[in-house]
Amino acid sequence: MQAFHALEASGADITHSLWNTALDACVECRDLKRAEDLMHRMEAAGVADAVSYNTLIKAHLRREHYDRARDLMGDMRKAGCSPNHVTYNELINALVRNEPDNRRGHAVWEVVEEMKASGVRPNRITCSILLKSLRAKSPFGDVMRTMELTDSMDEPMDEVLLSSVVEACVRVGKPNLLVQKLQQLQKQNSVVVTGAHTFGSLI
Repeated sequence: MQAFHALEASGADITHSLWNTALDACVECRDLKRAEDLMHRMEAAGVADAVSYNTLIKAHLRREHYDRARDLMGDMRKAGCSPNHVTYNELINALVRNEPDNRRGHAVWEVVEEMKASGVRPNRITCSILLKSLRAKSPFGDVMRTMELTDSMDEPMDEVLLSSVVEACVRVGKPNLLVQKLQQLQKQNSVVVTGAHTFGSLI
């Protein structure tokens, strides 16, 4: 930060990338107060962008500060930066990681619906987070909704996501779902399996 302040004092042009690098350094060093102070300066200077907000949102989600993360999403919109895939995926991942099982499902699917309503379609990362959260005791409705999301992505299924699908079907004890998904992908001819890890999961 001393080097950053020295650069500022020199009158050099501070790019968005430099501001965000300084903000990220504060976050990575767990200095949330300094990160918040820097963010206030960035907002005042009109240099805060989607990367800036997502960086600070991630920091608060690490500490389970959901209300503050939500406030930042509101600030983000006011600043003309719409929450994007990174924003929503970080929020979903935090809920999956930290919420108790009896509250997790409802909260996670609320975020997924909000994401879609905002015009941000779930991507491979969204689906991967949800697939990895599935367990033997997961409600069947959550399993089916997660599988349906893998069909509604803008991106095509790749082998990494397919491997997550395979492992999720094994964990929830639904091999019939896996058979249906593999038959569907075979018809579409969209994924070529070459990795030993995927073959191992299938076996």
